[in-house]
Amino acid sequence: MLDTVRKMFDLLIERGIRSDDPSSRLKRVPVRPEVPEVPSRADFERVLENVEDQNSDFAVESASFIAFMAFSGARVGEARNVTWADIGKTHITITGGADGTKNKEVRQVPIIAPMRELLEAMNYDGAAGRLFSIHSPRFALSGACRRLGLPHYTPHTMRHLFATTSIESGVPIPTVARWLGHKCGGALLMRVYGHLRDQHSLEQAAKVDFKA
Repeated sequence: MLDTVRKMFDLLIERGIRSDDPSSRLKRVPVRPEVPEVPSRADFERVLENVEDQNSDFAVESASFIAFMAFSGARVGEARNVTWADIGKTHITITGGADGTKNKEVRQVPIIAPMRELLEAMNYDGAAGRLFSIHSPRFALSGACRRLGLPHYTPHTMRHLFATTSIESGVPIPTVARWLGHKCGGALLMRVYGHLRDQHSLEQAAKVDFKA
């Protein structure tokens, strides 16, 4: 915006309409990424239980969809295109389906313990095709948040929850960035979640003991 304003005054000065540029005294304001609000582990479990308990043909599937995003960091479009053929022994291949991922690159996400439990519960004889038949669990998630009096969490919140939990668990930020499909090597995560790494560092520092 500031660049645009300055160009406008450059044109005004060039055409003799003005003799000075008042925007030259303006300074750029640094953009500070807002720290995303994510549910606590307890609230996350409450959401899953609330979604699953609803009288709907897709209640269980919606809860599984929400959990899958939280345990993989996949975007909603990526998650709905995961097939059983993408599930390996140790990793899930995120392709994004026909539209591809956001950066158009295939990536692999490790199967963490809760994801393995989820996949085992979802699996059935002859499982094939996509894991999920629904387009998105957005409405189920919004309804649960409303009923439980929680903030308005979205499917993308589950991606933030995955990143937050991974970093709080001590996973290096560049590794988390690779799992999420970021091509910046973790620069974006450092700006958004740097405070988590700092907190983890302080917790580790408390363990340093020079006493014999």
